[in-house]
Order: sequence, then structure tokens, then C-alpha cells
Amino acid sequence: MALSGLEKVIIFASFNGEVHVMQAVKNLTPDYIWNITNITFWLGLIGFLIGLISFFLEKTLRKGGRSFSYTY
Repeated sequence: MALSGLEKVIIFASFNGEVHVMQAVKNLTPDYIWNITNITFWLGLIGFLIGLISFFLEKTLRKGGRSFSYTY
């Protein structure tokens, strides 16, 4: 998710302060480039949520005596 923000900052900085409105930057940036930052954000959010779910699922299963780990 942070990478998405960094990508948008880099896109904004590439205009060298000539554009002061975010909507103008979005209008000047091609859609396919702007979509890369949005896809990066959503994939990062999905990855974060999957990590949280697996962390708490592992924690609750461990209380019940079961575990995901395959070590004996």
C-alpha cells in the first residue's frame, strides 16, 4: 500500500511543481499508468488483509490445540 503512495508521489513530482492540483495531475497522467498505482494499492490491501486473517486464524486454532504448522 505504501508503494502505491510512493508511485503517486513520484508521478506528482515528475511535473516539477508545474501542476498544483491533484485532479490536473490525474488528467495529465495516462490512465494505464494511474491504474498501476491503484492496482498496487488494492493488491497491497488484499495481501495485508490475508495476512491479518491468517494471523488471527492461526492464533485461534492454536488455542484449540490445532495448528497450521507441519512440524512434529
